[in-house]
Amino acid sequence: MAKDATMSQHTSPADLVEMGGQVCQAGHMTATALRVRARLRLRQDLPSPAERRAIRQAAGLSQGELAEAIGVTRQAVSHWEAGTRTPQGTAMERYVSAIRTLRESA
Repeated sequence: MAKDATMSQHTSPADLVEMGGQVCQAGHMTATALRVRARLRLRQDLPSPAERRAIRQAAGLSQGELAEAIGVTRQAVSHWEAGTRTPQGTAMERYVSAIRTLRESA
């Protein structure tokens, strides 16, 4: 097992508990593990490029309007809907949230 920053917080190996591949103290997931799981959930919630476009169009929004709402360029939305690029970081969070909202309001 590799020693990392989270391991240095533990006083002894006996204090460690393994949960789902994530080692932590007292059975709690590490902050890094929680961030990774959240990012994976976002990726799983991201529909296919064609479905993203259909959801946006069904809501009556242009690529530019959606882009403005989430703080990216129209070209970024165009690339995401074409499947040539995938949103990253906070743009991914805002885009998935917007797609969820548009889907729910349809």
